[in-house]
Amino acid sequence: MKATAALGVLILLLLAPPAISQVPDDKLIVPGVRIGKWTLKMTINDLLRMNGQRVGGGGGAAIEQANARDFVSSDFWWHHWYNLDFDAITMGRDSQRAVVLLVTAGEYKTAKGIAVKSASRGDVDRAYGKPTVVTQPLPNWSSPIHDKAGLGMDFDPNGVARSIFIFRVGSARQIFKF
Repeated sequence: MKATAALGVLILLLLAPPAISQVPDDKLIVPGVRIGKWTLKMTINDLLRMNGQRVGGGGGAAIEQANARDFVSSDFWWHHWYNLDFDAITMGRDSQRAVVLLVTAGEYKTAKGIAVKSASRGDVDRAYGKPTVVTQPLPNWSSPIHDKAGLGMDFDPNGVARSIFIFRVGSARQIFKF
């Protein structure tokens, strides 16, 4: 009887997948795919169901027209969840399709260890190679864009990474000025 019970326990242990494989890292940035639980496949309505209402920061609007000068169009719109350090960007105010997802919190990082406030331009280049293009979203800021990875970052004038963003692989020319 004891041998049968021990054999049963052993079989269960061998067949059970490790706990770590069952729980995805919800702070992982997968370039071109997802940031934590948010994916580029989600609509704005999906994000609203998941995150609640959009939240502006510092008295700012929860939805606002993008002012980054490196965008190819003036019809990009930020959908802010400042309480989550998360933004989605759409082409058109009422569009449901996010073209960019962005985080500003340092706890999110890529599998290669790239994170907000702790990565340098050199770190990003070593991890992802030479960027496809480096844009300038604001005066004295730089944004290396890695189109083949679907990844970009915004660096402030002091070289501090202020955000990491993802977009669909190969779509950078439809979003950013080259």
